[in-house]
Amino acid sequence: FLYLDCNNKMITYSAINEAIYNFYRKENTSGNDILLAFDDYALRKVSDSFSLSTTEVEAIIVDYLKDGWDKVDIEINGIPQCFGLLAIQVLAAYRMSENEFHTQREYKPRLVEILSISSPSRLNSYFKGNRKEIYLQELVWQKAKSHFSREGYNLEIPSPSTHTWRYVKYPL
Repeated sequence: FLYLDCNNKMITYSAINEAIYNFYRKENTSGNDILLAFDDYALRKVSDSFSLSTTEVEAIIVDYLKDGWDKVDIEINGIPQCFGLLAIQVLAAYRMSENEFHTQREYKPRLVEILSISSPSRLNSYFKGNRKEIYLQELVWQKAKSHFSREGYNLEIPSPSTHTWRYVKYPL
């Protein structure tokens, strides 16, 4: 996918990630607390900043993440590249509220659908990543928390665990 803004500048995942990060900092703070909520309104705000549709912004994020999530474990211009991934994960949880399915069991199929991943088992490999010491899903949420903490914000997230729903507890 190649998307251009109104100035014919290519829109990258990194640019969208930064816009989502800035959305969190500007729109989702209360004092020093920050909330990683992301719904269709938030997606529209980010999309409008690029003069793109929400579908196009989702497509850019999905395209970037399609081969796995290990590449979000870097920083560009001092910003962790995990915020686009976290936004999509939270958006999947938000969209569950649009129908009668609100359980942890329904979350993975919704995320698989949004990300166009072939199966829930493949999604589990994305959650795990290529690390031995900590699963990628836990790492990126911890990275977001640490980054916001350095900026003076407090982000509450669940502690790492080993139970069955360990990956879905963060966005839910």
